[in-house]
Amino acid sequence: MAQFAGGTGTEEDPWLIRTAENLDSIRYFLGAEHADKHFYQVYLIPLWNYGDSLWTPIGTDSLPFMGNYEVEMYGSDYKYDYYWNISYTTINDPLSDNLGIFGVIQNATIKNVQIQDIDIIGKGSCGGLAGKSTNSVITNCSVSYCKISGTDNDIGGLIGTSVDDSISVCCVSQYHSSDDRISGVNNIGGFIG
Repeated sequence: MAQFAGGTGTEEDPWLIRTAENLDSIRYFLGAEHADKHFYQVYLIPLWNYGDSLWTPIGTDSLPFMGNYEVEMYGSDYKYDYYWNISYTTINDPLSDNLGIFGVIQNATIKNVQIQDIDIIGKGSCGGLAGKSTNSVITNCSVSYCKISGTDNDIGGLIGTSVDDSISVCCVSQYHSSDDRISGVNNIGGFIG
């Protein structure tokens, strides 16, 4: 059953996302009937040891995430703003498409999502933020320390398959080893497959 840290899901009073369980509860609000729902992440969310250590992406082709997801800024200095991140995620589903924190998003708004340390093994349309995104507005999102591999096409650091999205101020960065990589068959990109 859905559980959130507060809020009512409206723009003025979004559901608060503070834990992995809160993030997982978003999957109860997918599809067009929930396109008006708003979610606001207010704390760091590590996903290690969640659901037998494997994360199940939010949203499918038949029921995409169509709402609004934003992350709170917790600090700022002269050069950067800092946002709560989603970290230590493993998705190991080599026979499935559309893998990422979000599986499929459509007509959604995603803002300030910072993903760190994500390891995905899938088939096609795999990306750190979303496996597949269509007609969505994605702003100030990043993926770092990622290892994303697929046995098919459309593998990217941020998004695997992106169709008619508006993407701004987003990046993918790798810092520490050759084990950080993005691989697949065709349409492979460090940013978008």
